[in-house]
Amino acid sequence: MLRYITFLILVTCMMSCSSREIEDETKNFSDFIQDTEFIAAKKVIALDDTDTGIYRPLDIVVDKKGRAIVADASNWSLHLLSGEGETISKAGIIGRGPEEFLGINQLEIDDDQKLTVVDKRSQRFSEFFVTDDSLVYNNSFAMPNYSSLVLETIQKTETLGNFGVFRTPNLSMDNNTTFEVHQLDSDYQITEKVFEIPGNETMMLGNYPEDHVFGFKSDWVTLGDTFYYARSNQLNFKSYNLSNGDSLEYEVSDVPKNQKSSEDEKFLINHLRPILQSYPSVKDEIEEREILPQFLSFIAGENYGYFTIFNMSNNSDTILMVEKETEEMKAIEVPPIFNLYAVYENEDDHFLYGVDHTNDNNQILIIQL
Repeated sequence: MLRYITFLILVTCMMSCSSREIEDETKNFSDFIQDTEFIAAKKVIALDDTDTGIYRPLDIVVDKKGRAIVADASNWSLHLLSGEGETISKAGIIGRGPEEFLGINQLEIDDDQKLTVVDKRSQRFSEFFVTDDSLVYNNSFAMPNYSSLVLETIQKTETLGNFGVFRTPNLSMDNNTTFEVHQLDSDYQITEKVFEIPGNETMMLGNYPEDHVFGFKSDWVTLGDTFYYARSNQLNFKSYNLSNGDSLEYEVSDVPKNQKSSEDEKFLINHLRPILQSYPSVKDEIEEREILPQFLSFIAGENYGYFTIFNMSNNSDTILMVEKETEEMKAIEVPPIFNLYAVYENEDDHFLYGVDHTNDNNQILIIQL
């Protein structure tokens, strides 16, 4: 009798484990995200052009006081906003002179409140000091000739100065680009290669390989003296200490692959219609694709990594927050076309800074969690 009971318990356990395995295997990526604990925002500040005079917000960085500096692509100006979104100061305009820009590709700020503006069209770096009440122009530097390397971004650190992330001219065996991280001097000249990170997936558009329009890519950010990076094929991110070379990996376990559905295929064909008109072969890429990216963008704060989830819905987007210490996840719902540019964390709250492009309204959102 005891053997019979033991056998029943064993069979029941095996059936239960098998059931869970089948359930895990059939669970898709969308279900995985929806099963995450969603938290509500404590407060959302929505700012349009009538509030700020900013018509096309292009990039946002946040200083150590939680104030946003926003680049406006409508006239290549800079705007310093308070934590409540009120305009404190404005600088810059279209032009070729000091404190003027032909384009703004990136903003980057360090702990000393020095803001660097990258203008690739004019081949120039411009520096400003962010004071209590203004953006003060300091200096400009001609962009060096980086030979075969292509500058992607400037990264400013707490104690080690400037670093640059560069795209190399070579493709890997699987047609991915490669990015190199180099240390730069105060004039933005390369002094030393530090390490490499995975690049972006490519595809042929015409006769040239270009970044894949819906493929895997890498994203990165620098915090203090630590470089964080992630690749969109998985919800993991890594850190690299630029001072001593130590690295860590933060891994979200049991994440299903983002399998393409028929709805995803229809969405991509409709969304990429302008590209399909010029490059009809992209439709074949869409139809043959099986696995899609898991996120669109990544950024790191002191305590969390933040992923903007790759979403084919017109209803809403999701920001997934992964706690560094425990790797536990939380999520917040955001508008369907939302670009997350910066985060600010203090002891009590988290603030997300981004732009809602839904219906081309270009609203700046400050989301308090």
